[in-house]
Amino acid sequence: LQRIQGITLEVDAWRMVLKKLKEATITK
Repeated sequence: LQRIQGITLEVDAWRMVLKKLKEATITK
């Protein structure tokens, strides 16, 4: 259960990073 939770957190972090990258590209 703990391992699944960690993976979910990693996925959430990646989504945030990708979202910020997309926003940065649009702003440029």
